[in-house]
Formats: sequence, C-alpha cells, structure tokens
Amino acid sequence: MDAEARNYWRFADAQQAKAMRAIGQRMRDLPDEITAAAAIFPPTGDYLAKRAVSKLHRYIDKWHEESYWGSQWLAMQAQYFRRRWRISSNDAFALMLLMAFVSNYSGMADAIKPLYEDIFRRKYKELTGGDFSGTLPFRWDGTILPTGLTMMGSLFAEASYRSRRVAQVISGLMGLDEEERDEGEPLVLMELDRAENALLRKSPEGDNWSGVFDSIMAFVVGYAMIEISMILPGDKFYFHAVIDDRTTTECRSLNGKVFDRKDMKLSVNLPPIHPPPHPCRSWISFQR
Repeated sequence: MDAEARNYWRFADAQQAKAMRAIGQRMRDLPDEITAAAAIFPPTGDYLAKRAVSKLHRYIDKWHEESYWGSQWLAMQAQYFRRRWRISSNDAFALMLLMAFVSNYSGMADAIKPLYEDIFRRKYKELTGGDFSGTLPFRWDGTILPTGLTMMGSLFAEASYRSRRVAQVISGLMGLDEEERDEGEPLVLMELDRAENALLRKSPEGDNWSGVFDSIMAFVVGYAMIEISMILPGDKFYFHAVIDDRTTTECRSLNGKVFDRKDMKLSVNLPPIHPPPHPCRSWISFQR
C-alpha cells in the first residue's frame, strides 16, 4: 500500500509540471504583447483622435467575432467603449492590455487542457480497469471551483486584475521623463512576476503548487473521483492518503476513515480536500 500510495499521484504531478512549463512560456510572451499594446495606443492621458477611436472600434468588432474568449469583464468593457467616441488614450491602452491578458490566459488553458484530460482518464483507468468513453464530467466554462467561479472564470478574473495593475504602472510612467521612465520599468516586470506567481505559486512545502492552476488541477482529479464513485460497487468507501512530510493536516486526519456512500461530499471527505495547497494526495476505495 505504501508504494501504491506514493506512486498514485506521480502521473498527475508529472502532467502538472508540463502544464507549469507551458504557462511559464506564455508568461514570457506577455512583455512583447504589452509593448505592442502601448505602441498602438500610448497611454499619454490625451483623448484619442477620431481616426484612433475608429481603429479601437475595429479591434472591438474583431474581438466580438471571436466571442471575447468568454471573458464577461472584457465583453462589458469593450461594449461600453464601442458606443463611445470620446475615449482617453489611457482607457484605450487599458482595454488593449486587458485583451492581451485575456488572450494570453486563454492560450494557457488551451495548452494545458489535454494534460488535465489525460489526468482524468488515467485516474479513471487506474481505479476501474477500463477506458472512459463518456462525456468528461468537468468543463472549463462550466465546472465550478470552490471560489464560486468556473475554471475559465477564475483565469479571466485573474487576467482582469493583473492587467489593471500593469496598466496603472505603465500609465504612471508615461508622465515621467525618459530617464525616470527607464528607472521605473522594473516596476512593470515586478507586476508580471506577481502575475506569474499567482498562477504558479509554490506552496510552503516547497515542491508543490498552490496557485490558480493548482486548484484547477486538484478539481480535475476530484471530478474524476466523482465519476468513478458512481460506478464502483460498495455501500461504504475508505479514504486513503499519501502520508509523508508533504501531507496536509486535513488529509492526514481523514486517512483510513470509512464513510457511507450517501454521505460523500466533494472536498469534505471526497478528494480533493481543501484548503490548498495540493498535496492532499488522496483517493478512495469501496467495500460492501
């Protein structure tokens, strides 16, 4: 059992490491995307000329065709400025920057979606012995996280917050002379570091993750548990946890306990157990 316990999460952890590398690569693209946004609409504080407003409206129309990547905040902002002809350069830049963050974070989700689906299918096969052929029980735009947001909603909320932070810093730098602006540029990089940290944050345990994507990964595995629990026979289920120096207090206290199937509740006695960080590396087994 000890060997099984320690190996149980190995595949999920390996997939998570791949996801983190993909996210890191996308984050390294952000500085160029921010520079491009500032080149199109420099945040000088002046109002845009009519030609520039028309240009912004064309960008908005293009985003509308692409459904704003599902970001309600971007959609509301874009629709508001699409109706206006008196727009400050700072607002136009902030909108372009929001678009850059939303597009970037959406690309992250697209890149790692297959990795998380593989986690689900692997967990399903390990516990049932068969391949999953149904509809995946989690959706990026429909699965609710403990925060009350969907997986994509959580990402887009983070994108909106980080884009506002960066926009404020850059807008402030535009009012400085060239030398002062150069000295202030590290502030932008600092904000981008904070944005990446929020996605890829390491837990106090050191080699685990507790950022936005870690919560998503934990729930992908959790929904696998729910799907599996629907087909495995047994009136009672046993909670198993990997017990080592990385195990959370919540998970350690549940290890070895037996629960009635009717009392099963996600994140309470059905993995993943919260609060984060992951590694409440746990699973269940059924017995009559």
